[in-house]
Amino acid sequence: MLDLAIITARAGSVGLPGKNVAELGGVPLIAWTVRAAMASRCFRRVIVSTDGPAIMSAARAAGAEVPFVRPAELATSAARSSDVVLHALSATKTTGAFALLQPTSPFRSAEHIRQAVRIYDGTPSPAVVSVGKGKPAAWQFTTDETGRLQPLARAVPAVSRRQDAEPLLAPNGALYLCDVKTFRDQGTLFPDGVAGYVMGHIDSLDIDEEEDLALARAIVDARLRVIDS
Repeated sequence: MLDLAIITARAGSVGLPGKNVAELGGVPLIAWTVRAAMASRCFRRVIVSTDGPAIMSAARAAGAEVPFVRPAELATSAARSSDVVLHALSATKTTGAFALLQPTSPFRSAEHIRQAVRIYDGTPSPAVVSVGKGKPAAWQFTTDETGRLQPLARAVPAVSRRQDAEPLLAPNGALYLCDVKTFRDQGTLFPDGVAGYVMGHIDSLDIDEEEDLALARAIVDARLRVIDS
């Protein structure tokens, strides 16, 4: 069991104003993450770091603690996640291990959290970060100044099957587990020796824009994902 789950949810959002309390499946978006954290039974405390009264109310209604108001200087778009986490760790006097859970990843479930914690407990890694699968490097391109495609790899391989190439993995923003001492010493959620926890495409959905929310609502309406109870 980890000491603390930190759910970070500032009130301001440029891409999608009010997204953390936007309705998804009949509840505020943040409730999906609070309920997943609570249902996982992996944390001694589940807290929300926010500066927004509406978010505070929604978080408490879902079962989380809101033990402080996030300082204004940590509630801007320029504020670093590491500083927000450091503030929460200091305010709660947490010294063991913690998770950072972002409410914009509603389909990260209690079972995902339990699996990631098992990886954390079962390996010497000081941290675990959730990742999603991307296209293999051999099938990714940039464009030059004329608009022509330029392969990231040295050459496009002769094989035409995407399945024959190893996919890239990229952090999906859903889940970060870390030892407090390591985090304080290295100042990052990606310390030396960090392990990865691979999540599926739907579960990796990150809601930043209106179309992301529309997609999430369509997934819920189709009963492809349901909120933890």
